[in-house]
Amino acid sequence: MRRRLFAVASAISLLLFVGTVVLWVRSYAACDQLILYTRRSRIDLVSGLGILACSRTADLSHELVIPDSGWVYISNDPAPNRAWICPIPLVWGFGYYVNRVKGVADPWRALSVPYWAMALGSLIMPAAWLILSYRRWSCNRANHCPKCGYSLTGNTSGVCPECGTPVPQHGNSSGSNTMATSES
Repeated sequence: MRRRLFAVASAISLLLFVGTVVLWVRSYAACDQLILYTRRSRIDLVSGLGILACSRTADLSHELVIPDSGWVYISNDPAPNRAWICPIPLVWGFGYYVNRVKGVADPWRALSVPYWAMALGSLIMPAAWLILSYRRWSCNRANHCPKCGYSLTGNTSGVCPECGTPVPQHGNSSGSNTMATSES
C-alpha cells in the first residue's frame, strides 16, 4: 500500500514538474498577473522572466478602482525587467521583503521564487521513486532478499539475516559454503 501511495505521489509530483516547466517557458514569452481582491487587501501573483512573485498589499488607497472582491487576470507582453515583476532584491531569483510604512498597520510583503527551484523541488519525489524502483528491480535477482535487497550469498539458513524474511532456496550451483557429503 505504501509503495502504491508513493508511486501515485511521485506521478502527481511529476505532473507538477511538467506544469512548472510549461509556466517557466511561458514566463519568458508573457507576463501573467493574477490578482485576488478581498475586502481589506490585494494579493498579487506575478509570473515573468523565470520567477514567480507573490505580494500582499493591505493599503488599497492608491488603487483607482477597487472591485468588491474576486479574481482579476491580466496577461501582458514580456516584462521589461525583473524589477517590474518583483521590486525586491533577488539572490538567484529568491527574495523576501517587508515594507513597513509609518502609519500603516499592515505592511506590504513580497516573496519571489525562481521557476528552476520549483522545478527542481518537484523532481525530488519522482527521482527517489526511480532510484528505489531500480534498486528494487536490481535486488530482486538471485542471491538477494526480495524484501530488503540484502545479499544472501553464502546463506544456507533460508531466512534473510537482515529482515527475517523467508527466502526460497536456490540450487547451489556455485558451490559456496556448503560441503556435499557423499554417502557410499
